[in-house]
Amino acid sequence: MDQQKRFLIAFGLTMVIVTIFMIMNPPKKPGEIKPEPVDIVQTDVETVTIPIVSSDTTDIAIETLTPEPFLNQVFEKQEETFSNDLFEVTFTNHGGAISSFKLNRFTNCDAENPERIDLVPNDIKNGIKIFPLSLVCEKVPALSESIYSFTKLESTQVDLFGVTPDNLQITKRYKIAEDTYSLELEIELLNTSTSSRDLKDLRINWGPGIIRTDLSKLDKRYFGPIFKVNDKKTTKQIKKKESEKKFEGSVDWILTGSKYYAVVLKESSETKQRASGAYYFVESDHQLNIGLYYDNITLEPDQPVTLKIKSYLGPKLTKEVDKFDKTLSEIASFRGIFGFLSNIFLEFMKFLYRYIPNYGIVIIIITLLFKLAFYPLTHTSMKSMKKMQEIQPILQELQKKYKDNPQLLQQETMRMY
Repeated sequence: MDQQKRFLIAFGLTMVIVTIFMIMNPPKKPGEIKPEPVDIVQTDVETVTIPIVSSDTTDIAIETLTPEPFLNQVFEKQEETFSNDLFEVTFTNHGGAISSFKLNRFTNCDAENPERIDLVPNDIKNGIKIFPLSLVCEKVPALSESIYSFTKLESTQVDLFGVTPDNLQITKRYKIAEDTYSLELEIELLNTSTSSRDLKDLRINWGPGIIRTDLSKLDKRYFGPIFKVNDKKTTKQIKKKESEKKFEGSVDWILTGSKYYAVVLKESSETKQRASGAYYFVESDHQLNIGLYYDNITLEPDQPVTLKIKSYLGPKLTKEVDKFDKTLSEIASFRGIFGFLSNIFLEFMKFLYRYIPNYGIVIIIITLLFKLAFYPLTHTSMKSMKKMQEIQPILQELQKKYKDNPQLLQQETMRMY
């Protein structure tokens, strides 16, 4: 009975407290929704109405008056982000490119505020941010700044679509790898006009550079493109602003990177439309642009042309590069005068690690092997030092005895040896 009374008293007190709280904190009435002002933006095609969005509002989906997106219209910035265990990639409708590529397992050296490494630099050119994997073409002005629309959003694939005012449809399909640091890009070009057209110097560009992780003078040797064209590997070391250089021929791959990270562009073996060559140019310190260019694209009406490339965007770790393409393992090799020795020791360490999966023990074993290998030299050196210690008293006596006759001192010293 007492337990029941205590329960009723507790319940009553709870209701009183809730009632007092509701009286003291009444729910706020929703504010009046005011219509947002609009601006009328005139484009080459027609008039489009776009809401003005203030900084404290959320993104607003914009509908155009046309059934298809046109690249020369003004749109709201739109980004879509996808993440897996290895990286986080953000796609933008600005140029149908990527605005961020963060490595989830690697951070900067700031102990107080560590941030993930982002391979997309925060550089601005002529007041406009340039995004990697944009298209550039001499016959289509400002193509890299054009606006696309997202047509497919899946965990492993993102599609963007746009149409130029002169009836060129562009579809960009990104395939997101789940177990490697890589993206595949498929670009479909479709001429919807009634006559054929040539695309002169169409480019798939990465730039400017990647995140600036190497600023010391010693590490500037890592700043520069590495490419393999016509089965010939070339390494360029850039020290200043440099005009564009083109390398015509069959492109195996082209790379830009830092000491620890790399971005590699490589044509897919499935593509029929091959690149005419590779190029690079340097705008300023650490602003290195690389890419593939196509000089021989002819678009017939309603006949699509497809370009396919693969890209590696990640650390210079052999095991990670091998997952992407084993023929690229050389990009993870060491540079410098003793680079070849470093590669030999690295391979030996990996060999031992197969049987002893502990790098601490492997390093101890390698240290002991070094001691054994150089023991004869060490032993000889120690014997010489011991003999020198034994004859030190005799040398001191000779120096005192012949201090006024250096020539005789030298003769007596040589006779003793």
